[in-house]
Order: sequence, then C-alpha cells, then structure tokens
Amino acid sequence: MDLDVFRMLLTPAGHAALDEAVTILGEGADPVAAATALRRTHSADLAAAALTQASLRRRAEAKFGPDAAVMYFTPHGLEQATRPEVAAHRAARIAGRTTGNGGTEDHATGDQVAGDRGEENRGAGKHTTGNRDAGNQTAG
Repeated sequence: MDLDVFRMLLTPAGHAALDEAVTILGEGADPVAAATALRRTHSADLAAAALTQASLRRRAEAKFGPDAAVMYFTPHGLEQATRPEVAAHRAARIAGRTTGNGGTEDHATGDQVAGDRGEENRGAGKHTTGNRDAGNQTAG
C-alpha cells in the first residue's frame, strides 16, 4: 500500500471502509466476497487498503490485544513488532544503571535485576565500564 492510499484510510470515508472491512471479515466472509462487498461502496484502492488493514489488525490482536483495533500496520511492521510486555521489560533494562558487576539495577527500588552478585564478579565488574547489557559477564 502506498502512502496516498494509506492516507485515504485516515479520512472519514476511509474510517467507514475500514469499519465495514472489520465487520465483513468478522462475519467470516472469504476475501473475494469481502472485496466485492466493499467495492460496491468504495473505490478499489480504498477497499483493498481497508481489507488489508482489517486483516493486519486481526493478526495483531495476538500481540497487542484490544489496542490493535485502533492501530495501523504494515505487514513487515507487524512481523517485527514486539509485544508490549517484552518492550517494557527491555526499556526497563535500558533505563536501569550498571551495578558494577555487569548487571543492572532498578532506579526506583535499587534492586539488582541482572548480573552476578558474587564477590569475585563484583570486584571484576568494577573495572568493566560501558557494558550496560552484559548480564553475567565479567572482566578478566
């Protein structure tokens, strides 16, 4: 779908076509019947874009739950998308600070969330800098 066709989805006519596509696919219509039904009231480009987006949203429900119903996707974007829980976990790790032993520490609680707490590793970790996501790795 090119950018101009995508922009059509953002118009009132596009919203209507997308709502119709969601309803038609939700009723179990096969793709040919769904396209035929949408083309009765919308241009071929808009009907195709609405059906594509409705199909992508249905697939996205597995990753995004009910939020998928208001999101816009490309096929590649959906394939590469990370579930919100995983993204939040990764963001928390990145936002954490290095503990000195190759792990990270939660800013809010001070709890160590990754890394080895052993005395030997803490000593070696003091000499390791700039290694945010090193996990249990130590210098030496």
